[in-house]
Amino acid sequence: MNGTVNATTGQVINGSVVPRPSIVFGSWRVTGSCQLRVCPGLPGVPPYAASDWNASCANLTAGSNCTLACAANSTGGSYTALCLNGNWTVTGECSLKTCPGLPPLGAFAEGWPASCANATHGSLCNATCWGNSTGAWQALCNSGNWTITTPPGSGCRLTTCPGLPPLGAFTEGWPASCANATHGSLCNATCWGNSTGAWQALCNSGNWTITTPPGSGCRRESDGLMSFKKTGGP
Repeated sequence: MNGTVNATTGQVINGSVVPRPSIVFGSWRVTGSCQLRVCPGLPGVPPYAASDWNASCANLTAGSNCTLACAANSTGGSYTALCLNGNWTVTGECSLKTCPGLPPLGAFAEGWPASCANATHGSLCNATCWGNSTGAWQALCNSGNWTITTPPGSGCRLTTCPGLPPLGAFTEGWPASCANATHGSLCNATCWGNSTGAWQALCNSGNWTITTPPGSGCRRESDGLMSFKKTGGP
């Protein structure tokens, strides 16, 4: 073979054509490896989330993310967890729903405490009764709505006066309907047929009080005065 050949390209510089050499110079050989960092396990469960993170979020690589919704009794949308350099970063916020204002006021209640206004989900509120009442009212803030939790018949109710009022002179008797009357009730007793006047009693905070003015109770027409000694028949 005659001539000069370029050792790299195999081209003939001077002389006849010859084949390209089989030896190639300048090739790269790469060794070693790199892997994305892994965020171990699952992110911590944030407040008021609907559940735990899905198991598929465990041990994800850098740049991966997962989402987690807020609980039904919360507002805010959702949380997002991002795997960043081997650590979980959680963003977003969920807050418990609030019940607007105060619960509806039950019968014979003084009122709800101001601290109950706009309470958060799960909060309980208690109302006090009037001084002449017994029982209680309780309300629960449930997912943004007030619910009265007091069992039927256990709310505030007026106190009662036991039995009947004491019997006055020359009185036929108190009506049976007056027995165990509630606070504020008035009861009237009829006089004997040969008597005039009247007896009246008021149920006041659990006690009977005779409200008939002095000298106006049942009395014999012939007496002209009220007698407190005789309580039997004529």
